[in-house]
Amino acid sequence: MPTPFMISIIVLNYNGKKHLESSIPALQKLTYPNHEIIVVDNGSSDSSVEYLNQFSNIRIVKNNKNLGYSKGKNQGVEESKGKYILLMDNDIVINDPSTIEQLLKLSQDKNDNCFISLPCLDSGQEKTVGYGGFGFRYFLSNNKPVSVKALEKCDHYNISGLIGANIFCARNNWSALGGFDTSQPFNIDDCDLGFRAWLLGYSCYLYSKTYTNHIGIATRVDNSQWCWKYKYHFSGIMRVIAKNLLWYNAWLFGLAFFILEIIKTLKQSITRKSLCPVGSFFWSIGLFLIKLPETLKLRKEIQSKRVINKDTFLFIKKPKF
Repeated sequence: MPTPFMISIIVLNYNGKKHLESSIPALQKLTYPNHEIIVVDNGSSDSSVEYLNQFSNIRIVKNNKNLGYSKGKNQGVEESKGKYILLMDNDIVINDPSTIEQLLKLSQDKNDNCFISLPCLDSGQEKTVGYGGFGFRYFLSNNKPVSVKALEKCDHYNISGLIGANIFCARNNWSALGGFDTSQPFNIDDCDLGFRAWLLGYSCYLYSKTYTNHIGIATRVDNSQWCWKYKYHFSGIMRVIAKNLLWYNAWLFGLAFFILEIIKTLKQSITRKSLCPVGSFFWSIGLFLIKLPETLKLRKEIQSKRVINKDTFLFIKKPKF
């Protein structure tokens, strides 16, 4: 019997021991026989590395400082050996031990010409909004909560943008896209990768026969962490728009996103009783403008490689759950 293809599971961690204590044991239960687990630790100051050292089957890539989200995950792929890769955040818990087998089957059914994500259910919730990005709504509105049981009935479906917390693909596909954009430490990953995948002729799917649990929701309510991430929100999404969309779509969705981002910023400032979101928003605008020449250079390169004439991924509709 031929040896199964190696799967590389790559987990990015920064000061996440409390999350690893749930996510790593779940990975230890996976039934796929030929896989490696690599944890990229971005200079944690908690006891994450000490916790990981107790697992003989985990390879730790230690960084002296926090390289950021995109660079950290790219580094993990470079260190891996698998024919397929599964990228994960440290606060994502796999529920089904046979998840790898299911993802591999779907990928091979699609001739490996795809990228796949799984739904993410926030801990303690019965419904989720983490079931993929859909067309122009990716920029303009959030998904409505849907139960995982309703998602399960769909098996799998096309999505415009991937879920960065978990992405499965053949290594060759990742290499063809060049991995994540590393221009900023956060908010330039899943949406950008998904759009570039579509432009180069790949498809993006959400596989919904199983799901993952997201246990790190505290960072969404902590003001300091939220505002730090928000510094890269406008700049990241606008870079995605400017690089990947045809010009008329870039202008249209860029303007709409800018207006909605102003509204969101004001709402967050009121909700959080802080001017921090406003400061982060203006900082992000400045970052986008500083990097605009580089963005336009990348745009030229990306557009020269596109194999689809229209931005069809902007008009993918969500299933009727």
